[in-house]
Amino acid sequence: ALDDPACVVALASLDAILVGGAATPRPALERARAAGITVVRTYGSSETCGGCVYDGVPLTGMTVRIEDGRVLLGGAMLAKGYRGIPDHPAFAEPGWFRTDDAGVFEDGVLTITGRLDEAITTGGLDLAALSLLPPEETRTMLTAVKGIGHWTTDIYLMFCLQSRDIFPIGDIAVVNTIKELTSARTQDEILWLAEKWRPLRSLATYFFWHYYLRKRGRS
Repeated sequence: ALDDPACVVALASLDAILVGGAATPRPALERARAAGITVVRTYGSSETCGGCVYDGVPLTGMTVRIEDGRVLLGGAMLAKGYRGIPDHPAFAEPGWFRTDDAGVFEDGVLTITGRLDEAITTGGLDLAALSLLPPEETRTMLTAVKGIGHWTTDIYLMFCLQSRDIFPIGDIAVVNTIKELTSARTQDEILWLAEKWRPLRSLATYFFWHYYLRKRGRS
């Protein structure tokens, strides 16, 4: 969105953009703010009915305390517990929710420093924040993870982040369809042809996939 001038204007016209789910990458945050977009980082969870801490400051009615490095949240917006698990330790203390987040709470500002549980990580990636980055920055971050290549990244960009200008040169179905329908044969020729479809190469790719499947009776 930050690469689209019209989107930047639209986002900057709003009172604020709330982001959450994971830490916001500083480059993306600084870039958005430099563009005049008011970004508010939120912290919370389903157990707290969503974000309850904005830019580190608890909302009215929310209480924060730190216990052995663990963040505990209190307030009327808390869930009563987990359905079917009445003795879950996260709700062992009435009126409080024990998170699995590590943090510090100083001068009324909460800073999350990490996780305390054994949740599966994603190679250090902040997947929730990738949508704020330009596609090429996302590609750099994803392909830096062992086992993730350019084709996987292309598919992630197209289907998860809805990027409009991605051409998966590593996709066999796309390449074979282009060879069938055009005179392009080498990778360089196919990439040269794909340049003509900017800035909607993803849309062109969808058409090629549709043709490939229809011809084989699989659509």
